[in-house]
Amino acid sequence: AAGTSLEIISGVEITAEFQDRELHLLGYLFDPTDPALHSALQRLSEERVKRFHEMIDRLADLGVHIEEDEIAALKPTTTLGRRHLAELIVRAKKSATVREAFHRYLGDGGRATVPKTRLPVAEAIALVRNAGGVASWAHPNYDCTRDTLGELRGQGLGAVEVEYPSFRAAKIKELRDWARELGLAVTGGSDCHGPDEPARAVGACSISHDELARLRELTR
Repeated sequence: AAGTSLEIISGVEITAEFQDRELHLLGYLFDPTDPALHSALQRLSEERVKRFHEMIDRLADLGVHIEEDEIAALKPTTTLGRRHLAELIVRAKKSATVREAFHRYLGDGGRATVPKTRLPVAEAIALVRNAGGVASWAHPNYDCTRDTLGELRGQGLGAVEVEYPSFRAAKIKELRDWARELGLAVTGGSDCHGPDEPARAVGACSISHDELARLRELTR
């Protein structure tokens, strides 16, 4: 974006835990040099690398062998996850598609899946807020309730993601209504994980300039 009119906003997605379940927490507009946040993210990143290699070992036990040179070819800055491993499984000709690789090996509870390290949601929210940012609940699941949002707001949540590719119009309206009632800002995004899903391409899902301005207000 250097030298263009494109604005870059600091952002992160953190795997958190709330009520014994996984919750994805988004952080926006924070100071990326904040020591506490940086340290926590570094630890989570290291845990992801360990998890990645544990899943490779599990795949090997299932007869799916990933070549070392394929792993070495991944960019050093890559945040290793199941998506990358699924692509390697396809290259190894053990699945025809990424979707099939997830279905056979890497889905939630899959034979090769290793659970991610999760931060308690209150800790994750505090890290984002202490770094000057706003925390938002990413793509809240369909059993999300107004009370759940209210509880998270009490722990410092500042926003909720309301625009998301798989959300139906009724879900978007419900989340927007709850956000307004609870005094939460709104966020939105395409959750892009690669070029093979046009509906999730970068920029396919977003919020308005006024809604972004409201998000900024929460950092003051």
